[in-house]
Amino acid sequence: MDAFLHLSSPALRILLTGVTALAVVLLSGVYFLPFLHRLKYGQSIRAEGPASHQQKSGTPTMGGVMIVLAVTLATLAFAPLGAETLLALFIFLGHFVLGFADDYIKVVKKRNLGLRAYQKLLGQIAISAVTILIGSAVLGHDTRVWIPLAGEMLDIGVFYYVLVVFVLVGTSNAVNLTDGLDGLASGTVAAAALFYAALAYGTNDGLTVFSTAIIGAAIGFLWYNHHPARIFMGDTGSLALGGALAAVAILSH
Repeated sequence: MDAFLHLSSPALRILLTGVTALAVVLLSGVYFLPFLHRLKYGQSIRAEGPASHQQKSGTPTMGGVMIVLAVTLATLAFAPLGAETLLALFIFLGHFVLGFADDYIKVVKKRNLGLRAYQKLLGQIAISAVTILIGSAVLGHDTRVWIPLAGEMLDIGVFYYVLVVFVLVGTSNAVNLTDGLDGLASGTVAAAALFYAALAYGTNDGLTVFSTAIIGAAIGFLWYNHHPARIFMGDTGSLALGGALAAVAILSH
């Protein structure tokens, strides 16, 4: 496999990444959906939400496990595993752990709100701190950001670290809030990841492959999540995908 990948073109590597992530989600869903049904891991609907949403109660959640499995396997299989790619995976999987804990409390402990807001925030800040530390000490990142269209780098000093925390916390929570309608979160994340894949293409193979894996996994999840949704990704998937988009944004400056 390694010899084949070294001989293959970047375009073929990207195609294989997307297809692999797509296939992993589609195949894992065949077994994962019945498994969740047997465990009765159904979605809890907020009482203050629209009455029409109450019919979604009981639909299996934690489908984000399928997405995380697909993105991780496809990235490990086809991306150059340098420090930057591994950091992107750390951010992605760190948010997955937070989301999984939140969903576990909701569906197993039957506590509708899951983790407390401050617990999530502390976890996200901890991931941000590790990201800043590794970015500075290992990757040699400075405090500059790329200004679109102008094509220049701007040094924003200490505000760069504030921006990193803001982007990680804000983006992961934004995707989490978006995950309310059938197919909405996975569809919008696929579109955003497509932009990042195009942005990184030819300049950063690791981020290109990682972004492509997100596209494939998100599209594969749409097969199960389009209206009427047969499964929801839950915080397990939405926080992880939000963290992944933030990771690519930060690592690409």
